[in-house]
Amino acid sequence: MVQFSNTQVPQEFQSSRAGSFWLLPSVLLVAALLIALFAFFFFEAKTNRIKQNAEQLSSQAYSPSAALANTADIKKIQTKKLIRPFNPTLGNSNADVVILAFIDFECPYCAQSYPIFERVVKKYGDAIFVVFKNLPLDDIHPDARRSALAAMCAHDQNQFWPYYRSLFSTRQLLTEHLVSQARSLKLNTESFTTCLTEKTHDQNIQRDIADAISVGAQGTPTYIVNGAKISGILSEQDWDQIILSFLK
Repeated sequence: MVQFSNTQVPQEFQSSRAGSFWLLPSVLLVAALLIALFAFFFFEAKTNRIKQNAEQLSSQAYSPSAALANTADIKKIQTKKLIRPFNPTLGNSNADVVILAFIDFECPYCAQSYPIFERVVKKYGDAIFVVFKNLPLDDIHPDARRSALAAMCAHDQNQFWPYYRSLFSTRQLLTEHLVSQARSLKLNTESFTTCLTEKTHDQNIQRDIADAISVGAQGTPTYIVNGAKISGILSEQDWDQIILSFLK
């Protein structure tokens, strides 16, 4: 069998072998880039759908009886899988009714829903368990992400719910106001400001946004009540009907 030494290999064979050596990594690189681009545009498309539909969906009329009638849909959302260790919670973790609230602090519909939901939480107490999930709609609410970051920084100091109430009560969402509210609640403002400036909780907020996309949320406020997805502004009577249907 004839073997080629380094000095005997024909030039065209050497060029072909060199080309083959570089071809495979190039193909793998292109494939990886295409996969990354597909994943990016898929995520962006779903995120944009949430943003584009936010105002429209949140202003639509809602019928709790219609939502609760379809038990097949209710079973599809596994609530427990959406509760992350970093999510602020309120109430009895063993309660029969678990409410996940996807909220944007700049959303006008969330602001309208806030006092109603506060009364509901006070009324039902330990009969419900509330889990807060951030869903800032950045394209239409430029201060929402910063406010979400600030609320989570307050959560680091065990003051999420007082800070949450302060944000909705004052509607002051600029950085200086966010720090001022932290000071009013006697938070360590140095730690709070560092947390806010460094965007410490941005990854967790992105996780909440991904969870919102996974359940098909298209606006704020969106609630998941024992697996049932409910969107828009609910009256106190709507909440009574929903919660009591699960407590029977």
